[in-house]
Amino acid sequence: METFIGYKAYSNLEKEDINQFVENNISSLSLEKRNFIVKQGINCVYKAKKQDLEMLFRALVEEYIEKTNISYHDIDGIIYAPSLDLTNVESLNHIREKSKNAEFVVVDQTCYGSLGAMNIARRLLSHGNKRVIILTELILTSDSERANVNTFLSDGAAILEVNNISGSYKMIDQIELESQDVREDNFLNRFTAMKVVGLTQQVIETILDKNNLDDKEIKLLVPQNTSSHAWDIFCKKISIDREKVYLKNIKDGGHIGGIDTIKNICLLDNEAIQTGDKVLVFAMGVNKTETIWGTLILEKRDYMERFS
Repeated sequence: METFIGYKAYSNLEKEDINQFVENNISSLSLEKRNFIVKQGINCVYKAKKQDLEMLFRALVEEYIEKTNISYHDIDGIIYAPSLDLTNVESLNHIREKSKNAEFVVVDQTCYGSLGAMNIARRLLSHGNKRVIILTELILTSDSERANVNTFLSDGAAILEVNNISGSYKMIDQIELESQDVREDNFLNRFTAMKVVGLTQQVIETILDKNNLDDKEIKLLVPQNTSSHAWDIFCKKISIDREKVYLKNIKDGGHIGGIDTIKNICLLDNEAIQTGDKVLVFAMGVNKTETIWGTLILEKRDYMERFS
């Protein structure tokens, strides 16, 4: 069964200039954190309030319904993949009530969640369903949570449809790796960093080998918007050229959890992607007990989006 990425969108939130953010939080930002912001070229931060999340999800889904000309009853599955925790699940009550026919799944895989949800959506479609939507969000409660030495976080929300009808990208194959040796409590130590590099290399090369592809057949590698420095290191190990790593969206708010994956797929439409080109989507999510790596091969289709 063929599966496709259909409608996709991410929220546009209140935008704060990065210089204003640094000035407002100077007492809590170490020199190392400020240097990271400068080196990554981050020029803004996006902010939302947790009480606004239900409104954000409603707006995303209602726009999806309007632009695709379907009804809530046409949605066969809803996958909620929060980037931080599960405490905001009630923000979907209105959407669940209106989509009574839809199976509801919660994915607790932190920043990997939206890519992991795509794998789950493909399985739901194999059971006779036609379309599944993925909803993801990241909303922090304090500016003190945004900056650390290896990434910078903004707030956001996003939606993506996976279907077995049509779409601008065909989903070719997807794989995942897990390791309980890499967790939140040891993620930044040097020994663990070596494992992260090795498992990143493994998940990328495994999916290429499985599909008899070499690096020349991949137009772009599309990771999360975490750190360009990390990919300077990864690309010394993997076979894909650094120039093919799609990182230009880091400057626009930095890392937004699982929203990155959907946002970057949306913005691929601005790149010189031709029909038949293959892109490799990569994501990673770390939590208290394990880390998950995943890759997804997408192939561009000759398709005019009816909702553009």
